[in-house]
Amino acid sequence: MLLGSLILLGCSEELPIAPPVEMPYSLFGVVNPQADTQAVIVYPVKSGTLEPMGPDPLDAVVRSTDMETGEVRIWRDSVVSDGESGFSHIFWSEFRPAYGRAYRIDAVRSDGAQAGVSVYVPPMIYVEESDDGTRRMRVTFRGAPFRLVQLEITYSVRAFHRCCPQAAATFRYGLPYAGREVQIDDGFELIVDLGEYVPILEEFIREDTGCYFLFRDSLRLRLVDLTLDTTVGDEAWDVPHGFLDRRILSHPGTLTNVEHGLGFIGAGYRYDTRLVPSAAAVNDAGFFDDFAGR
Repeated sequence: MLLGSLILLGCSEELPIAPPVEMPYSLFGVVNPQADTQAVIVYPVKSGTLEPMGPDPLDAVVRSTDMETGEVRIWRDSVVSDGESGFSHIFWSEFRPAYGRAYRIDAVRSDGAQAGVSVYVPPMIYVEESDDGTRRMRVTFRGAPFRLVQLEITYSVRAFHRCCPQAAATFRYGLPYAGREVQIDDGFELIVDLGEYVPILEEFIREDTGCYFLFRDSLRLRLVDLTLDTTVGDEAWDVPHGFLDRRILSHPGTLTNVEHGLGFIGAGYRYDTRLVPSAAAVNDAGFFDDFAGR
């Protein structure tokens, strides 16, 4: 997702300020322990702009170093066209980074100028959930250090109404929770009010079924499933309110951690899990309980 957003960055994009001469590159990428292949987009920097690039090989050697074992990998250059005479150079290497381990990524020009960054792959987190029979669930993420990015919970719901048979279908709606988590000693804690989005879910179902006469006093939703989905990132992911915005990522200098260069290389992975609130909590939130296998 990150690389797809960054490829949209124009090659002649003006930088916020003219970088010093010793800044040879702007680098973008994510080190992902769930992927077998790692990739970094490399743009040359010159005279305050990202230089337009052609299909010819880029004057750069990209390498990664495992900070624990010392293993060094030289990455390959791959050229991607945007279909409008523009090109991006994506350097890649086939390996799966380890959870909880640090890596160094450097791009070196033929004259010795280089830009690079050290990243720390977050450990594998684990999630605990609980409720006291009320509509408020407590979800705890443990395994620090890490950050949560793009936190979302998908509600799978259906409703039965004699005048609107299509409401019996299952509808899935992803609702935002980014920025609501609170940091604790060894992770984060999130309070989920299961009833908070009930009016919004009802409105979504009215719109999606075309049954606008389904009023609250004649409609009760059944909660079929509840799934939490987030990106677990390293501490370099300092994005506003935990929200991953393409405009933030694709603008050089806005989110940056590259030494002697511009851009951002983070580490992270996607995490999802099924939440199972108690029947009492589901009912207290205003749903019928329809969880399978509780």
